[in-house]
Amino acid sequence: MNASHRRPLVLMSLLLAPLWLTVAPAGAQIQKGDETHQLGIAGGNGPSPPQDRASTALRFTADGQSVMVPNTEAVGLISGELTMEAWVRPEAGILSRGYSSIVSKQLGGTGYMLATNNRAGTPDPGHAFKAEVGGSQVTSGAQPAIDGWQHVAAVWQGGHLRIYVNGQVEGMIETGAPIPNAFPLWIGASPFGGDTNWRGSIDEVRIWAVARTQPQIQSGMNRRLCGDERGLRAYWTLDEGEGLEIIDETGFSNGVVSGAQWVPGVALLSSGRCRNKIAVEAFVDGRSRLILKKRSAVWHHLDFAAPGRWASSNHPTIINGEEWFPVWPDVPDAENAFCNCFSDVFKDVDPAVHHAAAPVVVRIRHARGIVAILQQPSAENDHVLVVEFDDNPYGGAATYLIDLLLRSGDKERYKSRR
Repeated sequence: MNASHRRPLVLMSLLLAPLWLTVAPAGAQIQKGDETHQLGIAGGNGPSPPQDRASTALRFTADGQSVMVPNTEAVGLISGELTMEAWVRPEAGILSRGYSSIVSKQLGGTGYMLATNNRAGTPDPGHAFKAEVGGSQVTSGAQPAIDGWQHVAAVWQGGHLRIYVNGQVEGMIETGAPIPNAFPLWIGASPFGGDTNWRGSIDEVRIWAVARTQPQIQSGMNRRLCGDERGLRAYWTLDEGEGLEIIDETGFSNGVVSGAQWVPGVALLSSGRCRNKIAVEAFVDGRSRLILKKRSAVWHHLDFAAPGRWASSNHPTIINGEEWFPVWPDVPDAENAFCNCFSDVFKDVDPAVHHAAAPVVVRIRHARGIVAILQQPSAENDHVLVVEFDDNPYGGAATYLIDLLLRSGDKERYKSRR
C-alpha cells in the first residue's frame, strides 16, 4: 500500500462526517448475536462465514410468473443493429409447450423476442431455441439441454438474423430490421398468455443496440459486464437474490418480479475493474459507515470492533483491488470498540464518486447483516456517499463484499446508436 494513499484525518473527517450520527450512550448494554455486551467491551462467538450471494437467477415454474420491465427509450427505440443474450437452464416443462419465452418485447411484428419453440410437425421435430425480429423467426439446430445451463444469443445486422447457442451459430434467416414499439419487455413471459411462460431458470439478460460479433459473444458470455459497454441498452444480472425488483445495471430499465423464485445462478468470471463500479471488501464487526467523496474514503466506526480490528486482528479494507489498512486512534484499545471515531483517509478511490442522474445502487456479493446507502451524493451534500454496514445482530465478525454501481443516467451515450 502506497503511503501517499493515506492522509491525516482531522480536517477531512470533519468535512465528511454526517451530522445525524447515532451512538449508544456510555454504560449502555447492546445485544450482538446471542450475547449482551456492556458498552466498550467487545465480544462475540468468532468469525462467521458470509452468505454467498455472488450469483443468483430467477426460476419460473408456473403460468403467471414473470418479470415485467416497463417500456423505456433504452429498450424500446431499437431500429437497427440488435443483440439479445441470456443464460438459461430449461426444465422438462418446456417440452409440453408450444413455445416458452425467455425475453419478449415482440407484438404484432414489432420488437424482438428470444424463446424456445416446439417444431412438432416439421421435417426436424423436437424443441429448439428461436429468435424473432421484423416478424420473422430463426430457430437453432441444437436442442435445449434440459437441466443444464446454456447461453443463447440472437443478432440482427444488415438484413440477417442469426441465433447462437453456447457461442456457436445455429441458424440464420433474412428479415427486416427491428421495429420500435412502446410495449413492456418481459423476462420469462410474453404478452401472449400464461401458456407461453418459461419453465426453468434465467440469468444474465443483456440487450444491445449493436451487432455483437461471434468472437465478442464467445469472449463475453462467460464474464460479467460493467454496465457501461458501448451499445449496451439493458443489463439484468439478476443477482439481487431476493425481493420484487430487478436492477438494470445501465440505469434505465428496472423490472418487477411476479411469482418467480430466486435460485443459484450461473457462475461467471469477474468483469474486472469497471469505470462505473466500486468494489468494496471489509471485515465487519458491529456497525460502521463508509463515507466516500470523490476519490477519498474514510470509515466512521460506531459499534463493537472497528472494521478489520475484530479480536485485535488487522484485516485490510479492499477497494477495487487496492488494500487499505485503516489507521485508527486505538481508543480505548486496538479494537476501537464503540469509539465513535474515524479512520485515516484512503485517497485512491477509482472511479471517483460524483453526482449522477441515476442513484447509486449497492449490489451485495457476500453479506450476513445489513448494507444500506444512508446518503446519495448530490450537489447539496458536496457529493458525499454514505454506506452503512450493520453486523450487530450476529456474533463475531464477517467478511462483506459489495459493489457500488455509479450509474450515469446519460441517455446521450446510446441515442446515436438506435
